[in-house]
Amino acid sequence: MLHRMHLPLLPRKAAPLALAVSLAVAIAAIPAVTAAAPSGRPAEEGPSLLPSSALINAALALGRQRERAQSADLRAALSRDSEIIKDLVYNADPPQTAPGQRQPYELSLLDAVELALRNNLSVQVARFGPQNSFQGINSARSPFETNLSFSIPQSFSRGSSPTTNQTDGGDVITSQNFSGGFSWQENLEWGTNYRLAWNSSRRSDNNEFSTFNPSFSAGLNGSVTQQLLRGFGEVNRTGIRVAMNSYDQSIEGFRGSVQGVIAQVVQAYWNMRGQAESLRVQEDSLQLAEQQLARNNIQVEIGTLAPIETVQAQTSVASNQLSLIQSRNQLENAQDALKELINFDAIVDDPFAYDLVATTEPEQTVAPTDVEEAVRVALENDPSLVQQRIGLRTAGLSLKQARNQLLPSLSVTGSFNLSGRGGTRIIRSGGIIG
Repeated sequence: MLHRMHLPLLPRKAAPLALAVSLAVAIAAIPAVTAAAPSGRPAEEGPSLLPSSALINAALALGRQRERAQSADLRAALSRDSEIIKDLVYNADPPQTAPGQRQPYELSLLDAVELALRNNLSVQVARFGPQNSFQGINSARSPFETNLSFSIPQSFSRGSSPTTNQTDGGDVITSQNFSGGFSWQENLEWGTNYRLAWNSSRRSDNNEFSTFNPSFSAGLNGSVTQQLLRGFGEVNRTGIRVAMNSYDQSIEGFRGSVQGVIAQVVQAYWNMRGQAESLRVQEDSLQLAEQQLARNNIQVEIGTLAPIETVQAQTSVASNQLSLIQSRNQLENAQDALKELINFDAIVDDPFAYDLVATTEPEQTVAPTDVEEAVRVALENDPSLVQQRIGLRTAGLSLKQARNQLLPSLSVTGSFNLSGRGGTRIIRSGGIIG
């Protein structure tokens, strides 16, 4: 809490004595007022700072002879206030490297865009979208891929069983079977399905009535089916076309992500450049305010300016110091935003050890803009609008497929089947023919 002290105005003749008395009263009253005022801090932190109003009143009472010393105390108090403001502004963990010790990292606008396209995490993630959609095209083509399967051996069995009559060829029949084959099947995009299969087997037993022992059998069969209404024509390619449209949409989505990142990088780059220029302006403003304060102090010393006039100059210096701190904070925030966009962690080991320095100068010329042409190009090339148009094409394909599914099922099928048997033929007259 600050307590203001008002000193009465005295005639000029009684000034020396009155000033001395007033100064003694002020100096004696300041500790009492300070001790009585609640500081809000623990006692172990040290004595409270002198109120600025008391310092100002003491400086006015002291007069021209003690003005320089009291001004120094006032500047020290303002400096301590500035340190408190710094602690409030930077109320977080300090960076690894102090701002004054950081190394400059020069960066042009094109370099920033290139680094963002190479290292930005959003761009890295967006690249997987087209790759995933391309795999969807391969998945949509899977129903029309050739299916070739082999089953060698398909089955193998061996067993014995007793007979119940004399015509079974023996008392105990022992047999052994072995079979295998392959099949070829494919669906065509016009609704045609064809299948070709071959099977063979070998059988051997001790049956006396067997004509062939061992015996071999083989079969070849095939079929062709063509849909005439439902599932006929290019409607079978709907899944492939939808997958291709999804791939085109993912490409446009990736292009939109890249354009968005580039726009963010450009905006962050010029924001950082603007904050750097604003910091230079604040530094110049502080320098001018300090110069004005120095001139006022000189005028006060020579008696051409009242001591109260230095208070406004000191306030201006303190205000400019605060603005300088805020400007530095805003510049560091702008640098952090650009570092995040270009993924500065992937470029250097310690991103806090560098200060980004913009080297590209802003263009002073303004190019003429054709509004109608700009609108036409935006309608044709905007990624979001292109995605919407592709979505309409996909909806049209789905509608066409749904209408085809309402048709009755009608198909024509042709098939063939060939089989044969051979082996070692047994002649019951006692001879064996191979």
